[in-house]
Amino acid sequence: MSKFDVKSLREKVMQSDDIQYDEIYVKEWDVTLPVKTLSANELKQVLKQKKDQLRLLSLAVIHGCKTEEGEAVFTSTDLATLEDRKSFGAIQRIAGKVLEMSGFDEGAEQEAKND
Repeated sequence: MSKFDVKSLREKVMQSDDIQYDEIYVKEWDVTLPVKTLSANELKQVLKQKKDQLRLLSLAVIHGCKTEEGEAVFTSTDLATLEDRKSFGAIQRIAGKVLEMSGFDEGAEQEAKND
């Protein structure tokens, strides 16, 4: 007999809502933005841009600035504007918070490279 009830464990995991929400004040824009952890698929889309750090950070902002109700502050159509006309420092801070909340930071990236 198994020590684990895997069916019950699977159901519990699948029904849990593990996305976390927070907010960040961006002084350059004088706004407080909602931020959330990225799903595995969102993180995958962001990390596809590893060779282009600005694109990676901009996509983290686009995917990570959403309310608990699922409303997105930015869409993919905002990518060019974020990259061409917005402060790198602001984008970097927002993306940093999103990535940190998602369990991915510079330490995790370095650890992944060393494996």
